[in-house]
Amino acid sequence: MKIAVGSANPAKVRSVESVVGTLFPGAEVAGVTTDSGVSEEPMSRDEMIEGAINRAKRSREALDADYGVGMEGGHEIVSGRQFVCGFIAVVDREGKIGVGSSSRMELPKKIADRMKAGERFHDIVDELVGESDMGQKRGLMGVLTNGLLPRETSYAHGLIFAFSPFISDKKYWD
Repeated sequence: MKIAVGSANPAKVRSVESVVGTLFPGAEVAGVTTDSGVSEEPMSRDEMIEGAINRAKRSREALDADYGVGMEGGHEIVSGRQFVCGFIAVVDREGKIGVGSSSRMELPKKIADRMKAGERFHDIVDELVGESDMGQKRGLMGVLTNGLLPRETSYAHGLIFAFSPFISDKKYWD
């Protein structure tokens, strides 16, 4: 079995490897850069879901895989508060789609305010942490939880949810 990941981001590929190793022992996992078809920093659930589905479809097709996985991180406003989260989509060869989401975490006001002023989220995080490419490492979630919940773990939960239509009894679906 082959699982394509619509990203070359090591944190996202590791997340898929950890889940797939449990669900489908021996399956091959390969990352491929894909275009999400949405903005660089999605600011809504709908946009994140659309980006995740696009990445899942495009990666599956690009690698002729059994399943494609797309992960799209972004931000959403809930009750006037800004949260960081991600949506995960899985698509199979027949085009069936499953969608799940990562944990959500409220952004610190100082980051949310700088984003409202037009700065890029990743640039802000890299500057505050003092490291580059934090999104490809433990992510802001990992930083703010002192390593207790790195991005790849948070995304793993969403990936299991996204795989649920494919691994649970069919009587629950359609």
